[in-house]
Amino acid sequence: GQPLDKCTFKDYAPGANYTLTENKELKPEEGKSYGAGFVWSPTNKFDISVDYWDIKIDNLVTNLSEDKILRLEADCRLGNQDINSAACIDALARVERNPANAVVDPNVIKNINIVPINAASDHTRGIDFTSRWRWKTDSFGNFLWTINYSR
Repeated sequence: GQPLDKCTFKDYAPGANYTLTENKELKPEEGKSYGAGFVWSPTNKFDISVDYWDIKIDNLVTNLSEDKILRLEADCRLGNQDINSAACIDALARVERNPANAVVDPNVIKNINIVPINAASDHTRGIDFTSRWRWKTDSFGNFLWTINYSR
């Protein structure tokens, strides 16, 4: 990253309005999770637990950040991206600016339109292992020794 005082986008739109609007094509987030496990306690002083988990989430909903929108818009206007691409057309439509020939504040950002999008899906699974050993002493009190492992 860049230090804030050197970041060219730190004051990218002071006074600009942000509008959060609906996205009629937005899909609901969907998730499924499964889990199974067991605990084995051969004595009241020692136990082992093992848990398997599997979590899948589709259509994660998030908002495009103002920073990402403005960086893409700049790339499109500067020729770093194809201005006719779907991404550029979308970014240019999201950023409303004063006209280039405006007497006051030409090209200044007036408004940034933000809409929620389905950004990603995630699937993770793993195993958690825990063992506990308890013991008491007459002189020093109670102790608990725990080992945890996740993968």
